[in-house]
Amino acid sequence: MKQLEWESFSLKLKYPFRISRSVIEERETIFVRFGQGIGEASFSAYYGETREQILEVFDKAEGKLSDNPSDFEKNRQIVAELSGVVKSAQAALEIALLDHAARSLGRPLFAYLGLAKPSVIRTSMTIALASPEEMALRAKEAYQFSALKLKVGVEGDFECVEAVRKVSSQAIRVDANGGWKVEEAIEKITELKKLDVEFVEQPLAKDDWDGYRQLAGKSALPVWVDESVITTEDLKKFKGLVSGVVLKIQKMGGIKPALEIAYLARALGMGVMLGCMVESSVGIAAGCHIASVCDYIDLDGNLLVTNDPYEGLSLSGGSWQLPAGFGLGVRRK
Repeated sequence: MKQLEWESFSLKLKYPFRISRSVIEERETIFVRFGQGIGEASFSAYYGETREQILEVFDKAEGKLSDNPSDFEKNRQIVAELSGVVKSAQAALEIALLDHAARSLGRPLFAYLGLAKPSVIRTSMTIALASPEEMALRAKEAYQFSALKLKVGVEGDFECVEAVRKVSSQAIRVDANGGWKVEEAIEKITELKKLDVEFVEQPLAKDDWDGYRQLAGKSALPVWVDESVITTEDLKKFKGLVSGVVLKIQKMGGIKPALEIAYLARALGMGVMLGCMVESSVGIAAGCHIASVCDYIDLDGNLLVTNDPYEGLSLSGGSWQLPAGFGLGVRRK
């Protein structure tokens, strides 16, 4: 009997999900089972990852892991070494290992990690790039959420934000996904402040270090980075340049690496937002269990799809409620 079992699954988007650099209508994700645990690899070509790379990591890990929940740290080190730069594969296996260990010991995942149970998991809702009219309509549909995250970073994006602001009094955050150059960012951010935008995420390309140094002190709104930070070393480069960092379990290689970056961000005086990919309730539940260490939550990936194969999380008034149960608490429909 195999120690690991995996399955590729195509998540179907409710609406075309357009950002400054791409558009998708479906997203492949890969589930992996280990003992009682389930994990998810929501991989992205943007980070140079492929299905074949994910499956190669799983093949390498097959038969090398201990079923004993007390051996989680030992297993995690094995997974990290085998995964290398394939962070989503590392994340999937780490989530499955954690879920297995927590379920085996009869603990919810947050408790197994030594974290407080999140009192409120209030998530923002992402609205992908579309026409101003379409984005305003999506904003109306998202009335229950206290905050909206609008994708920007293309020509005409200010008009999109303006259209949403006309129909919404919710907090608005914008995410350019690296779509602007420095001067354009300075000009647009100045205008966005007039629309009472809260902050701007990833305004410049991920490796535009000089650009972020120029933007620091000139931006009319707080700037947060996402794609630019995968490791703690990446984060150190932004000390004094940005207001906060976006954690993503998939891009950072798991919950433990994401927590390390969160704690370093605190030490550097930065805020912490917990984000996600387009993923199922498996990945979103993993994020919810570490929500207590974050200032802002953007865990809506499973709300963007029509065929989430897992259940257990419940949404009420724009806030997630953790499942009652051990480990992640989610189950296959």
